[in-house]
Amino acid sequence: MRPILFWKTWTTLYQRLFWVCSTFLIVALVSLWISNLRSPAPVLTAEHFQELEPQEIPVHVFHKGTTPVTISAENYLLFDRVLGGDLQPNLQASYLFLALLLTGIIILLSVLTTMTRFWFYMGMGLFILFVVSFRLE
Repeated sequence: MRPILFWKTWTTLYQRLFWVCSTFLIVALVSLWISNLRSPAPVLTAEHFQELEPQEIPVHVFHKGTTPVTISAENYLLFDRVLGGDLQPNLQASYLFLALLLTGIIILLSVLTTMTRFWFYMGMGLFILFVVSFRLE
């Protein structure tokens, strides 16, 4: 079977651009896998609160005639509460995503300008829909 080596006919500029985009893709996938393995530990933290409360508990009950006599003792109960702390989002991942998104938009817009009339209009229409979906109003 004949190997498909169409990328050997590309100019060196396009080959370098391909390798840069491939590197961005690999870095994004690795960071996605790492953050999925650590999730949700960096975002949600647990805070432990302990309270010590005295409480009277009947220890012994006996009857003296017709009157019940209850002997109670003070007992201390420890209440442990686990509550969620403040959210601590991973800002580096957000900035990395924003940088990769803007880099991808710049590359796509530069590629769109080299296309023929029909594909340029289609690409710019999709780009306009993409920008409108941000709802920046």
